[in-house]
Amino acid sequence: MKLILFYVFVLISNLAFAQSTFIYVDVSGDVNRTHLVERLESELLRTKNVVYFISNDNTPLIGKGLNNLNQDLTELALIKPSIPSSYKEVDTLLSVLNGVVTPLDLSFYLDYQYAVNEGVQNLIGRLLLSSGWQNKNGLIADIKVRIYIQSREELTQNQLNDLSKNGIYEIVTY
Repeated sequence: MKLILFYVFVLISNLAFAQSTFIYVDVSGDVNRTHLVERLESELLRTKNVVYFISNDNTPLIGKGLNNLNQDLTELALIKPSIPSSYKEVDTLLSVLNGVVTPLDLSFYLDYQYAVNEGVQNLIGRLLLSSGWQNKNGLIADIKVRIYIQSREELTQNQLNDLSKNGIYEIVTY
């Protein structure tokens, strides 16, 4: 009996503290695909409750869980890059993320030029505001946003700090 109660407690604890992870990938820029695929595979395999979205014009690769991960990562290496349409993608992302529970880690792998030109404001900003995960005071509790930019020699710390929107988003180079 005590053993059954212990297992029930462990199950409830895992459900109560389950964390969702969402990963968005933009391959429109000049990125090292091999490095990106290795990084994504490592991050995806560490998480249990994951949703990922690999931007690919009108046919994004969308996965919930790890069932199609190998196939999607192989396809990622072959995608012909195109600049994402952030306005179209926000609507798709909202439907993909419908029902995802908090706490939620959102990771965005973006090309630096796309991030500067529209990705942070039009994609991430609109997504967070439309979903109710950000308000005028910043991100709501239990939401973390990380923006991953592939490291380049010409990137300065000031340029990366500008993307963080006053510290709301964590900027990570890889």
